[in-house]
Amino acid sequence: MRRSKMRYCLFLVISVLLAQYLPAEDAAKTTVRLMDSLRSHTYYNGLDVAFGEAARGSKLSKMVIRPAPSVQAALDQEQRGMKGIFQASWPRLEGYATLNQDNQDILVASWKSENDTSSVKRVSVWDTPLRDVFLFEVNDDVLNSPERVKSFVDGLFLWSTPPLQITEADYLLLKNPAALGVVGLGNVVYQRFSALPNEEYDFWIGGYRTKTESYLCILAGKKLVDDSPNLLPQRFPPLKDQIRGADTSILLQELGSRESQDKAKILIHELVSRKLTDDEFDRLLSFQENPGGRAFDVVSEVVAQDKLRLYEKKIRTLLLSSMQDHREADPRPASILRALWYAHDVDFSDLALAAVRNDSAVYDGLTYLRTRGKTEQLAEDLQNLAIPDDLKEYRELVVRDIRNRASEKNVH
Repeated sequence: MRRSKMRYCLFLVISVLLAQYLPAEDAAKTTVRLMDSLRSHTYYNGLDVAFGEAARGSKLSKMVIRPAPSVQAALDQEQRGMKGIFQASWPRLEGYATLNQDNQDILVASWKSENDTSSVKRVSVWDTPLRDVFLFEVNDDVLNSPERVKSFVDGLFLWSTPPLQITEADYLLLKNPAALGVVGLGNVVYQRFSALPNEEYDFWIGGYRTKTESYLCILAGKKLVDDSPNLLPQRFPPLKDQIRGADTSILLQELGSRESQDKAKILIHELVSRKLTDDEFDRLLSFQENPGGRAFDVVSEVVAQDKLRLYEKKIRTLLLSSMQDHREADPRPASILRALWYAHDVDFSDLALAAVRNDSAVYDGLTYLRTRGKTEQLAEDLQNLAIPDDLKEYRELVVRDIRNRASEKNVH
């Protein structure tokens, strides 16, 4: 009796786990509606361009088999993403190609179906920096039948399953069976990030027909299943490899323009890895549009590359001058101290105390001292400072931690 009860409990546990990670049989919710025209749909033109570009580009691309490391990494990422969206997988790579269009590196890849009875002949992807267009090449009659479209989509997606938790697909099907171009379109509803408007989170479905091929298309934003995709246009090879031999003055000039945050961090990483002159380091730190953000990124990179001693004098000068010229809107003192929180090879306790004293970065100065301050004199000086009422309790914690370290030092 006890053994039977244990088996029943184990069965319940397994059932709950399977319910969480496997799509339920009745979870699919695809609706297909016949339409006389699709051109009035808000996203018709955008999808027509995206699907047409992908269909033509995939057809015309000259495929090769052996990918370079940067391409292989992108292919691996692509297949991981596909596993988060689709029920089936297509492990047999037919080939790939890379091309540059409008200064963006694009990856084209094609996988052959290993199931002869499958309605999918092959799966291709048109992989751009911001989105993927998946092309499922199907028999033409699939695109003309509401029942076939519904059956296909029901069997395509991972319904009610992490990470996306897809809940429904609404498909508008063009009645004209001989039409070319977009012959169906709709949106896919999912729970993960569904409220975010950026195109990196788009999720669309559609049918596209050329004179010779028929495709069921999926447009998926890069951030659907990848938390930190490479959204830069330079990918093959990656930007970090392209700039290694570039002149320092050129990189500083690029960094001075309105570059994306992702590109700026790559440029900063490369520049910090070099031995910069004082003038070059000043230019690296200078960015009028976001001085605090630039100061944090540069000092954080200096800490990460263990070059704090090399640039200690310049960082001290910048921190001191930004505190002396402190205005209410100047974020640099707080940003620099925040970047130094976990740097232990050089001590900036004197400047952190000054930032608390002159009210230029009270919280960040206190937080720095909480992990670094180690003398009784520092604790006493901090205790006697006038600070905002809402930070007095926090100041007491900082003073306590400094005194604990000071007493431990005296014991040893």
